[in-house]
Amino acid sequence: MAMADNIVMSEMTWAEVDEAMKDRPVGILPVGAIEAHGPHLPLNADTVIAIEMAKRGAAKLKEHGVSALVLPPVSFTVSDFAAKFPGTISVSPETSVALLRDICPRQIPFEAINKVMGTRGGHYAWAQDSCGLNAPIGTRGTPTYFDLAHPGAQLNNLPGEFIMDLQTHHVVPSAEWYTENSGEAAFFLVAWSQANCGELDRNECLSRFHYLKELMLDSATDVTILSAVPWKPDGQPLPLSESINTAEIVRTLAGGTRRTYCHKFVMPNRGSAGNNSDQLLTAAGQDPVFFQDEMDLMTAAAAQYAQNDGYLRAWKIYTPWGDVPNTSGWWLDDSFGLKFIQHAKDLSDTYGMPALICAHKGFALPSFDQEKAATRDVGVVAPMFWDLTSNTGVTFIIYHSGYDGDSVGLGGPFNQGTSANGPYPGEAAAPSTSRGVDNFITALRENGWSARHFAPGGSPGTPLAAGEAPADAAHANVPNVYAELGSVWGSVVGNPTRGSWLLGKLIYYVGPRRVVWGTDALWGGSPQGLIEALRAFQMSDEARATYNLPFGLDGDVDDPTQLAIDPRRSIRNGILGRNAAEPYRIDPDLQLSLIQCDDVQKIRNQYMLNPIARNEVHGPRTRRELFAALRKDPWHRGAMLAQNEKGFLKKIS
Repeated sequence: MAMADNIVMSEMTWAEVDEAMKDRPVGILPVGAIEAHGPHLPLNADTVIAIEMAKRGAAKLKEHGVSALVLPPVSFTVSDFAAKFPGTISVSPETSVALLRDICPRQIPFEAINKVMGTRGGHYAWAQDSCGLNAPIGTRGTPTYFDLAHPGAQLNNLPGEFIMDLQTHHVVPSAEWYTENSGEAAFFLVAWSQANCGELDRNECLSRFHYLKELMLDSATDVTILSAVPWKPDGQPLPLSESINTAEIVRTLAGGTRRTYCHKFVMPNRGSAGNNSDQLLTAAGQDPVFFQDEMDLMTAAAAQYAQNDGYLRAWKIYTPWGDVPNTSGWWLDDSFGLKFIQHAKDLSDTYGMPALICAHKGFALPSFDQEKAATRDVGVVAPMFWDLTSNTGVTFIIYHSGYDGDSVGLGGPFNQGTSANGPYPGEAAAPSTSRGVDNFITALRENGWSARHFAPGGSPGTPLAAGEAPADAAHANVPNVYAELGSVWGSVVGNPTRGSWLLGKLIYYVGPRRVVWGTDALWGGSPQGLIEALRAFQMSDEARATYNLPFGLDGDVDDPTQLAIDPRRSIRNGILGRNAAEPYRIDPDLQLSLIQCDDVQKIRNQYMLNPIARNEVHGPRTRRELFAALRKDPWHRGAMLAQNEKGFLKKIS
């Protein structure tokens, strides 16, 4: 089919537009302004330039075989700075955003995945838009009722949506971390795409400045949990004090609204000798050399940062990591591991913070003890620290859900198990001693602690199938274990079939209220693409049938066999943030009401008016340049005030 000769929509008849739409053209929207440009230029100069640029861009696309249409221009935008000049017409940011949202539907890139992977094993829904476009080739089913149109899909919450990212990072690395942990430091710069953001010093790409930009401006994320990376107290790449500083800066920028909470890294095995010395210590009833120091640091942190609804909300642990590379990990059910868990509970009782432990399981990074990345111990300790009568105890969030890719055969290299190749294969094919999502499920099942053991007809504490409810029994939830998706969803997003199996089995065996959102941002830059993917994701028919999820992620979080009438109750929105709000003691709807008009949201709304700036690197490139800019730029004023309160500006000036 030959492409239409005319590329300017306003010069075409409706019949010509209808014919041109068959080519699935790219729509180019010129956005200009009616504002003063000095005494020598017309008021519509921006619009004229935008139209000409759009025409030239469409012509270039046509040369490469891509059909494009130039839409009628938008000439009314925010022009407050020129409002005093006669002839300038300015509209509010809200009006401008609403106009763009109504005019310009955004074609998200998941159509390409649908075309390559097909749609029989899961797919990405086509957005319902305001121009009546037909569903693209490769998409089936009715359009999703979610509005995926630009710019709302980028930065605004959709109906019922509350996005809480449990796994976010940045670093304030020290010289000790670089020199004593050079392998891991180099890994950060090589493995993470954000490290190539364009800064002259690549370490700055992983800094607080970019954390604020990628999470708070370049994504629809509402609340973040700033997590920790493993290292001993001296030279930690993100000390707790720096995490609290970041949370304070976010609060100040937002005009008083808290959007960021923190983890403290704990290393109960500090001082172990490697070569499975954790098991020797357990057998001897001894603790690692610096175990008590770690417990004392926990107590001090809780006293300083956890009281009175403080920023510190959970303890972050890495069981595969220790002093000696590759051999000094530990198990939660080691004798000192049990002491650590009890101490976390005691601190909760004393200081009122959540009794919440976030454990890295799966993803065995360089220098990690591969064996201790497995989830065997999770199934053991979860029942030990939960009272079914009072429904209280210690809650465990399993970061990465034990995921570590998918091996070709059982066990695979370095004790690797299975995760998303298909439905859960059973305990024989997925032993809890291996790494993987299936192996995580086995760890729960063999201790009688999976969601199926808590479903009607199940028997908690009775191992495996003997204690499980019938397959057609209602869905249920493990009382105190959550499955987190950091880097996991990003690993399967390009294959909707694998994504269907992954989410289906976690919902079925851990619970529809126990799958929680995390992205590992800032390591991969803005998490917005992952957010948009989950918004549009439609589970495969096979996974729906296998795990009794007839409505997929649009099912009700308390009864997945029914469609969620209220979007706040969908499994999808539960995963994105509402599920995690409970253990972190955050009220999603109250939080949304607070942030709706806070200063960060106002900045985000204005930022949406210039989407070309998204993910570009602007501004200072060193700490000194950044804080010099803080004194001049009103956007950064909150950060300056927060730092000045601590005397930091005086130290570097």
